[in-house]
Amino acid sequence: MRRHLHALAPVLVGVTIAVTAGPAPGSRAVSAQTRDACSLLTPDEIQTLVPKDHATGTATAIPPADFTMCRYAWGVGIERVSVVVTVSPASPAYAGQGPDAIKKEFVASVVPDTSDTVVPDVGDAAVFKSISPAYAIASAYVKGRLLQVYFDGLDAADQKPQLISVMKAAAARLP
Repeated sequence: MRRHLHALAPVLVGVTIAVTAGPAPGSRAVSAQTRDACSLLTPDEIQTLVPKDHATGTATAIPPADFTMCRYAWGVGIERVSVVVTVSPASPAYAGQGPDAIKKEFVASVVPDTSDTVVPDVGDAAVFKSISPAYAIASAYVKGRLLQVYFDGLDAADQKPQLISVMKAAAARLP
């Protein structure tokens, strides 16, 4: 159990920052280190996850924490779908650990005999994790930062190839 909680540390850090700070409506402030997370993906790339609807991302940034987030949302009730892209420094989630240890943590977070997988050729390390049929996360350790793309919707686990593709596109645009 402890290993699974530690593997979720980057997820929990990102969610904690987002929840405690709360989104600032229309906020687009960005630190010098991190771009607006909404600029990491094109509308066509987001469209691969939810092809029937168009949405504009809502950006939120917390410059002192070098954290940026972009949230896309569609539908209501059971038809609700959201995609959240976050970028944050890796050091708070992996305090005291160097790059090699962080890479090992990423790989160790993959649960055997599940749809979890290590994603090659993205940054220093990347993984896809299906938390439930309705919630999946693609995470990458890139240039000392955590890039995470969360997909929340009824068929999230079935969107594995699309979610990985979206994460790769975002990782390629990180400054």
